[in-house]
Amino acid sequence: MDKVIEKQLGDLINFSLEFNEKLKKIIHHFEKDTQSPFFLDQYLRQTDQEKISRISRRECQVLEVRV
Repeated sequence: MDKVIEKQLGDLINFSLEFNEKLKKIIHHFEKDTQSPFFLDQYLRQTDQEKISRISRRECQVLEVRV
C-alpha cells in the first residue's frame, strides 16, 4: 500500500511542477504580447464601461448573435 501512495504522491508532484511551468509560460507570453507586466492589473481596475468601449464593432456584432 505504501508504494501505491508513494507513486500517487510522486504523480501529483510531477503534475504540479508541469502545471506551474505551463502557467509561467502563459504569463510570460501574455506579458510579452501586452508589452507591459502591469497590463492585467490595469485591465482589472477598469470599469465595465471602459472595458466595453474597447470592443470593436465586429466583436459587438458577434456578441449580439451569440446572446
